[in-house]
Amino acid sequence: MVVKETDETSNNDNNNTNTLENNEIKEPKRTPVSFLSLFGYASGADKLLILIGSVFAIVIGAGLPAIMIFMGELSATFIEYEMLNQLSKWPTAGDYYSKTLTNIADKQVFLDTMLRDLPDFHLDVIKIKLKVDNQTYVDLLNKTVFHGDKGFETKFLHDSDQYNYLMFGVAVAFLLCGYAMVTTFSIAANNQIQRIRVLFFQAILRQDITWFDTKTSGDFATKVTADLNKLQEGIGDKVSLCIFSFSTVLCSLGTALYYGWELTLVILSITPVLIIAFAIIAKVKKANQPKPHLTLPRSQSHPPYHAYPYQIQAKYSTSEADSYGKAGAVAEEVLGAVRTVYAFDGQRREID
Repeated sequence: MVVKETDETSNNDNNNTNTLENNEIKEPKRTPVSFLSLFGYASGADKLLILIGSVFAIVIGAGLPAIMIFMGELSATFIEYEMLNQLSKWPTAGDYYSKTLTNIADKQVFLDTMLRDLPDFHLDVIKIKLKVDNQTYVDLLNKTVFHGDKGFETKFLHDSDQYNYLMFGVAVAFLLCGYAMVTTFSIAANNQIQRIRVLFFQAILRQDITWFDTKTSGDFATKVTADLNKLQEGIGDKVSLCIFSFSTVLCSLGTALYYGWELTLVILSITPVLIIAFAIIAKVKKANQPKPHLTLPRSQSHPPYHAYPYQIQAKYSTSEADSYGKAGAVAEEVLGAVRTVYAFDGQRREID
């Protein structure tokens, strides 16, 4: 009789456990919310901080193309100096000038004569590199090559110092704006998460006692910490990094179109292929995954389960949060009743 009663008690416990598991399975499915809904608990001050941080993020995004422009101009300054320096070292420049160019007053004829007589000097290429018109180019050659003027050295020092200072200024602006961007978003995210934690705790305390029959107390601590930490990451400095990336792409694209729209359009021709490739990688159909245990009624207005595409990262983040919640609940219950576990020799079962 004792054995029979024990078996019946064990069966009842198993039935109760299965009932609790079924109740956990039948929890309503979590539906995704819009991105702006994540900031629903932001106060006016938090929204102001987010706005300020967004402005700093856009400024930093525009600073990267500026660095590239200044670096390109500095490189062009070095190239210009080296070309003029090599031309100034032409040993027979005086003889050539006195024999061929002395009596030529027209600057276009002056340049055409040099291009015809000196093809190895690649003067046409040098003119393109210097980005000057014909008259300015002739005056520059006349002073530098034939009259020994070293003004290009002074110009080189002035221009190189100017671009160095500009790049240094952009770097300092990067540092200050980056600090302000991360700080404003982090403060706003911390304020919102603290507000959500308080509301979450208040919502738990308002529940009826029957609600706790299907919930595990250890799951609450995990949700307050791990889940809200993920939310804090999602509405914190990662948002500023996203804005910074968009600003960088748009400003870089505009800079590229301004300085060389032909080459930019050629490069952009492969953009649709990249978009399609990343879309295929980022999204899959839920039909490729096993269906859930819960079968929704046919009266539901939304499509079947397999009709929704989703992002892989979001799916695994949700799965990770659920797993941590269950593990945290089990660990807290076992540690809280460790004497009972030892009394029934359940250490190995809990570890497994």
